[in-house]
Amino acid sequence: MEENYNALVPDHIFMGGSSDVEHMVKNEHIDVVVDLREEATQCAYPDPKIQRIQVPIGDNAEPPQEELFKQAIQHVMETYKSGKKIGFHCGGGKG
Repeated sequence: MEENYNALVPDHIFMGGSSDVEHMVKNEHIDVVVDLREEATQCAYPDPKIQRIQVPIGDNAEPPQEELFKQAIQHVMETYKSGKKIGFHCGGGKG
């Protein structure tokens, strides 16, 4: 199956849509999923081995998006520096 996600940092950080998460987990062996969907209540591909961070992008996000982004970026940098792989996703992978 053709992958619809992109490597932002080859072999380490990926970006796609919610339908790409399973492929990122299975093909790229990501360790952390950063979910950018405001409306999401669970991971797009639940897997007990994968850590999920939600950074809801939208008009009604709580707490303020600046704080969420700051926390997420700090966590992603720590994860990246430790050699783990990260997959970002929104709903459709186009935003």
